[in-house]
Amino acid sequence: MHVHKFRLDGYTDNVGGVGINALAAKVRALLVAHKLTSDLKAMGYHSEVITEYAQATGPYIASNATPQGKSANRRVVVTLQQ
Repeated sequence: MHVHKFRLDGYTDNVGGVGINALAAKVRALLVAHKLTSDLKAMGYHSEVITEYAQATGPYIASNATPQGKSANRRVVVTLQQ
């Protein structure tokens, strides 16, 4: 069976200190990892490797000056690695 490797990068906005943002980004990535693991197991995949990273200081994809920009910056990027 092919082993699938996923990289999950959790991001946050620039509100709060680096420590709090790192924790928020890590928790965000962990929540997505939990859901991804559950969904993949339900489809019969059992050998996935998921690594979570916290990106507490960007890069930002939108301006943090507006609520919409802050919301866009709070995200998880999932990358399938070969």
